[in-house]
Amino acid sequence: MLEETGLECLELQEFKILSGEKMYHKYPNGDEIYSIEMVFLCEKYRGELKVQEEEVTEQRFFDLDDLPENISPHQVEVIQMLVERYK
Repeated sequence: MLEETGLECLELQEFKILSGEKMYHKYPNGDEIYSIEMVFLCEKYRGELKVQEEEVTEQRFFDLDDLPENISPHQVEVIQMLVERYK
């Protein structure tokens, strides 16, 4: 997390491991992958968001009712699981 965001986790909790056919992706160049995603929750952190300009143009936090439209399908599934957990 530190490398990608500039934030350091102070507490980390395993939430979900996703794998299998749902994790299939075909890239525009034709490459195909099955990924494994390990999702962790971090409620306590320190630092400030920083942008790695060679990889992203912006980083920020979003309210659950104000999410961007271009979220990857895998991330949408995880967000839905989190909403269910915290209802």
